Amino acid sequence: LVRQLARDPLPAGRSEALVKVLDALTLDDLGVRGAVRRAWAMRGAQWFSHPVVTDAAFHIDVFVLPRGALIPLHDHPGMRVWLRVLEGTPRVRAFHPVERTPRGWVADIDYDKVLTPDSEPLVITPERGCLHSVHGAWDVVSAFIDVSIPPYDEASGRGCTYYVEGKPVTREGKAYAHLTRGE
Repeated sequence: LVRQLARDPLPAGRSEALVKVLDALTLDDLGVRGAVRRAWAMRGAQWFSHPVVTDAAFHIDVFVLPRGALIPLHDHPGMRVWLRVLEGTPRVRAFHPVERTPRGWVADIDYDKVLTPDSEPLVITPERGCLHSVHGAWDVVSAFIDVSIPPYDEASGRGCTYYVEGKPVTREGKAYAHLTRGE
C-alpha cells in the first residue's frame, strides 16, 4: 500500500486505506514499546526516532518524545506525511507558506492542536502543514508513527530545514508568522 502511494500519492481510496492501517498499529506491532518505556526516565531530553522501513520511495519511522521534548519547527518540502500518535499527547503547530523571504517564509497557521492515540492521523501535504513543530507533553512520553512519501533526500532538493518563528508580519491587514531559517 505504501509503495502504491509512493508511485501515485493521490489515487482515490489509497490514503484512506493507509489511515486505516495506521489506526490499527500499536507500539508492540512496531517493536518500540521498550524505547518508549526507557524515555520515561529522560525528562526534557532530545527526541529520537526508530526506523521501521527505509526505502528510496518512502520512510516509516516512529518518533519518541521524552517528557518535554521538542521537534523544532521544520519543513517537509514536496512531501506527503501521515502522522499518527501511538502514545501520549503531543502538540502539533503547523503552517503553510504564503510568501518566500530571503531567509525563510511568511506563513499562515494551519492548526495548533494536541493529538492523542484516538485522534485522526494528520495528513501533511505541501499545501497544508508542511512547516510544523511537535511538542512533547511535560507529563507523558509521546510516540508517533510517521510515513513520509517521498523521504527526505538532500540530493533531490528535499533536505530538512529548521526554522525559528519570529515577530508576526502583516500582509493586507492580516497577521502572519515570520519563519526564519535556523542556524
